[in-house]
Amino acid sequence: MDRLPPLSADRTLFDYRAERVAIMGYRCAMAGYDLGDSSCWDALWTCLVEEGGLDFTCEVMGSLQFFVRALRSSREGKCGYYPRNCSRVCEDECLVLSLLSAHQHGASEERGYCLEKLQGEHWQDDAAILPKAAEALARVLSRNGHVLLPVPMEVIHAITQCHTCPFATPQTVN
Repeated sequence: MDRLPPLSADRTLFDYRAERVAIMGYRCAMAGYDLGDSSCWDALWTCLVEEGGLDFTCEVMGSLQFFVRALRSSREGKCGYYPRNCSRVCEDECLVLSLLSAHQHGASEERGYCLEKLQGEHWQDDAAILPKAAEALARVLSRNGHVLLPVPMEVIHAITQCHTCPFATPQTVN
């Protein structure tokens, strides 16, 4: 596992393998469903193989697709995400990372808050599939050494109150 020191001015979220895998996986899967373009699925496969190898890729693909399908089906509006190579992260991407992290670290308050923001007030319904899908994906990532950084509630509140992720890194245009 490639744990680096905490985020700082000289490190971005994408310097962390687990976070990179989760964001890229989410982006590619969402784009694959939205665009119906098989190249998105090919990019996802390539990214996962590069980050964790073939066995990891085979194991994580099912959980990732289950999670994305559950999110898409339980969400009233469109899910937000940026293009695959963008160095910024949007509010929904931050909430997805925070949700998966909360599952991995047993942070129930953060987990509930993220589920409510992503799915609305019905996330506690017995039929709600998103909590199960998030738990399954978080477990597969953990089992394969991809443990996300903990995300404190004050960071999650900052994300949802100002709609700008504090993890976002400025894009430099030359």
